Parts: sequence; C-alpha cells; structure tokens
Amino acid sequence: MPWNIEPQQMLYVTAIVASYGAILATLNFLRELKKDTVRLKITARDALIDPPIVWAKSVEVVNNSSFEIEITSVGFILDSKAQLVFMPDADYWYEIPSDIPPKKSRIYPIKLERIKTLLNSKGINSENRLKPFVMVSGKSFSGKSFSFDPEKIN
Repeated sequence: MPWNIEPQQMLYVTAIVASYGAILATLNFLRELKKDTVRLKITARDALIDPPIVWAKSVEVVNNSSFEIEITSVGFILDSKAQLVFMPDADYWYEIPSDIPPKKSRIYPIKLERIKTLLNSKGINSENRLKPFVMVSGKSFSGKSFSFDPEKIN
C-alpha cells in the first residue's frame, strides 16, 4: 500500500529532518572547537614554605584542558592592570617554564616579602587587590582577585 503523503506534509518532514541534522552538526562543531581550547583554573592561596618557615602566596594552576600546557610566567595583576611577574621560589616547587599534563595541577609559591618589596618599589604601600595570573603560549589567564596589604607584612 503506497503512502499517501501530501507535498506540504513532505515539506514539513524534510524541514524537521534538516533542522535536526543542522543542530547535531553545530553541537559537534562546538564540541571539537572546545576540545582544542586551553582551560585553566587559577587560584591564589596562603602557604607556608620552609626552611626557613615563611609565609607565601601560592598560585595554583589546574590544567582542565585535554592536552599538556607550558606555563611561561606567573604573577599577579594589580588593580591598575599592571602585571607583577615573579619567578616562583624554585627551591620549593616548580621552575618556570614548566609543563602541566592534562587534568593535573602545579603550585607556584611566592614569598610575601618579595611581593611587598615589588609593590613598594612601584610606590604602592596600602591595601590593593591582586589577581593571580599565568602566561600560556603568549596568552594571559587570571583567577579571582584578593586583597593584599603590604603594610601587614613584617
């Protein structure tokens, strides 16, 4: 028994199937595009490093990408958008540049005294907001800002 489909109904069916295919193709394209994107989680934490025991601010970088990345610099961004770049205290953790495999993290501690010295050299002696950042392939990635007062550092 042949199907008795009107041309108008066939047009609707074709439009539905074509729309479904276009949606699937778009979702697949977006998934592939996202797969090749650098995705990092960057946080600043208080840390104790020793010997000798001193306070530090550590920048933790979690690589949520599906591929290995290379960190080329670490530091903090000031409210004025100026970047304070530090070489982490390599005696304690990782040297720069360093590679981070997919789904792994690295911690880069920076002594509070070093942060205070650099802020004071730029004429900043009062509380300021700092934002941790890292450079990957020439692109800057940053985390949430935190309050830092150089006057409270002994």
